[in-house]
Amino acid sequence: MKTVTKRYTTTTTTTPSTSTQTTASKYGSDKLKLMKDTFTVGTWNVRTLWATGKLELLRNEMKRYSYDVIGISEVRWTGKGETTNGDFIWCGNDNTHNKGVGMLLSTRARKALMSYNPINPRLITARFKATPFNITIINVYAPTSDATENDIEAFYSNLEDAIGKTPKKDILILTGDWNAKVGNDNTGWEAVMGRYGYGTRNERGEHLLEFATLHNLFICNTRFQQKPIRKWTWESPDDDHALQIEKAIKEALQASIPTQKATSKKPWISTQTLELADEKRKAKQVKHISIQLNNKYKHLCNEVKKAARKDKDKWIQTQCGEIQMGLKVGNSKQAYNLVKLLKKKFQPKLTAIRDQDGTIVQSKQGIMERWTKYCSGLYEDNGSGEKVVEELVNISPSNDNSSYGILYNEVQDAIQKLKKNKSPGTDEITAEMIQSGGEKLVHKIYELCNRAWEEETIPDEWGRSILVPIPKKGDAMYYYMPVKHGR
Repeated sequence: MKTVTKRYTTTTTTTPSTSTQTTASKYGSDKLKLMKDTFTVGTWNVRTLWATGKLELLRNEMKRYSYDVIGISEVRWTGKGETTNGDFIWCGNDNTHNKGVGMLLSTRARKALMSYNPINPRLITARFKATPFNITIINVYAPTSDATENDIEAFYSNLEDAIGKTPKKDILILTGDWNAKVGNDNTGWEAVMGRYGYGTRNERGEHLLEFATLHNLFICNTRFQQKPIRKWTWESPDDDHALQIEKAIKEALQASIPTQKATSKKPWISTQTLELADEKRKAKQVKHISIQLNNKYKHLCNEVKKAARKDKDKWIQTQCGEIQMGLKVGNSKQAYNLVKLLKKKFQPKLTAIRDQDGTIVQSKQGIMERWTKYCSGLYEDNGSGEKVVEELVNISPSNDNSSYGILYNEVQDAIQKLKKNKSPGTDEITAEMIQSGGEKLVHKIYELCNRAWEEETIPDEWGRSILVPIPKKGDAMYYYMPVKHGR
């Protein structure tokens, strides 16, 4: 694997790629400041995350090494999107558990994330807010040696398309498993690689060097001299031939993001399992010394898998116990929520949408404008509303109390009938708050309602609501079910 980055000139920076980007209002809330702090980027072929506890173990490793972004290859998850807390984004196949790329983000990287683009199971991009230039990272998983020429050409074609659609001033970093060896002879390639490569250059390595030359890129991990054992961190599952991985660290890309405690759920994986995983990591570093050490490493791999499954089973049993306790003490809501948690299948968050012409909308502002236009069309008045108003105006007044406005006891009754445990509107005032407000609040609401009645106008806030698009499938607008969440 290699990491390549755009070479600098005196006036320009790099060119990254974001063609199918996913954005959300929380993204880009903080900014990375260049030349002041260190922003570290690495890559890892994990072979699979489709196993119990794999993601938790990966998160633990990220904290240990203090990386900001790790590009992940061979995720083997289906679908595309992000985890609930937004620290992992990925793109895989629709149905099969093979290939797949992703990125694991630190807290400060997550807060600077502007958008991400799950292009296909071999390409994913992410863009980060920074000054004076934004940063784009493209993580790849190149076709293996048994792939056809058509697969290889399609991969590089998609990659070039992604680079071509990137803002010209962005700093570009490419990470991932390129399935290529560039060797250590940089004669004729001094502009794109250093003198400290690994192994013997193969055809894929030649292709990578040509690609780097075409796009003014530099293979970073060939620039620094390291011990041979430091030049590879992954071994082929089929033999003991050590292949070089880039563990490219991009420094001097500053990041001044205020620290903030994450509000994450308590992890189900135990400390003992994490310690066992750490022991496995140490065993991996020396397994090549002898057969006994290699067998010990394999044994620890199996033990970590067993321990993770055991932790998950124990966590499920604990949740079941809390469900039973909730039912015994009459706390049916807690029991219901826990049952819902256990039955709920993982569903990734994905906010990428397509415009009318099929183009992926990239910016936050563009997404908001597209939703506004789409929903305005859904609720557009075709003239039937005016007819209803005319009919209502022509109704003769009755002899009931409606002509006297809204009654005080009607307001009281409406407040008491408000459903509890429901999400608040844009003002974040819950039903329980209103019901606990006492007579003074009832009187204020009574006066406000009657004023609106008499003046035939309502406060602007009453007309505001939150539109929640619930995805069903795909990224076209009509695949979403828009739900209006009002006051």
